[in-house]
Amino acid sequence: MQRIRFTERKATISQKIPIDWKDKARQGAARVVKVFRDKNVGAVMAADETFIHFHERHSRILVPTGERHVGSSMRINEKDGCTLMVTLDLLSSSLLRPFIIFTGKFGKTLMKQWQSYSNSIVLFTSNHWMTAETNILYLKYIAELYEGRGMRVGLVYDHAPTHVCDEVEQALKQINACRPEEEELVVEFIDPCLTSIYQPPDVAVNRVLKKMIREEYHNHVTELCRSSEQTTNLNAGDKIPVSRENLVQFIENAYNKINFRTKRIFG
Repeated sequence: MQRIRFTERKATISQKIPIDWKDKARQGAARVVKVFRDKNVGAVMAADETFIHFHERHSRILVPTGERHVGSSMRINEKDGCTLMVTLDLLSSSLLRPFIIFTGKFGKTLMKQWQSYSNSIVLFTSNHWMTAETNILYLKYIAELYEGRGMRVGLVYDHAPTHVCDEVEQALKQINACRPEEEELVVEFIDPCLTSIYQPPDVAVNRVLKKMIREEYHNHVTELCRSSEQTTNLNAGDKIPVSRENLVQFIENAYNKINFRTKRIFG
């Protein structure tokens, strides 16, 4: 490949990191720490959204050496998956239960069917993306985690439009108005384009988590091929059906493995 000036690259377009990223990251991290210390925050959450596919596909492609932005012309159904809000609880050194958003109608039948499910929080929006409404539900969930413990809860996540809009800002004020002052939810933000630099879930968790979910997917496919007569007519490249329930289970299994390893390390 070197002789014909080609290289293997990841098929993605990432945020453009500023030249002075190191100084900005240090300043941003120091700002978050100062706010949480000044507010006497007792529990800190770090959260980041990532996309999980129902079916696996190649994540790397061959491109001419020197290309700055690379992608794939392969047609992909963007609805074929879910948004996962990965949340680290730094007080317990563990991942909180999955907060998952599938494609569907917000507040309608599917969402009501999953309402009583307790292992994960499963919501639905028209395009599986986080919206102001789902973000407000997420903030309420975070605020209630240490309810009655007499400590402020700090949350830091990225500067996405659905995190910083007026609707969410007003909802946060309402959430805090209904709580004792010493249990305030304090929200801070990672600076734009620096999520991959100093946001803990993006830096330390997401890659490992996706790898474990892929392993769950492959184990599922292997088990189906061994036990199901329906797989006898499959051709190379065919998709094996994966339900929402399957994908939720893959995610939960991956979370459990990470939390088990963390528990062994930190006791």
